[in-house]
Amino acid sequence: MTDVADRIGNVTRQRYEQLVGQAKELIAQVARAQFSLGDMALEIEPMRSVGGSMPNGTDDLFTVTESL
Repeated sequence: MTDVADRIGNVTRQRYEQLVGQAKELIAQVARAQFSLGDMALEIEPMRSVGGSMPNGTDDLFTVTESL
């Protein structure tokens, strides 16, 4: 039987380290996915020049959602 000091929460230290490692990998996957999605979005709709959504000085709001 394992000693209470060998446990973190309800799991053994070994299982804790395993779970933390898996959690870190999942977080890294999410971060990579977010950057990849951003790159894809920029390919579809590149950044606009200075002036943002109204570069011609018009009052018409042209959003990325509208362009897509």
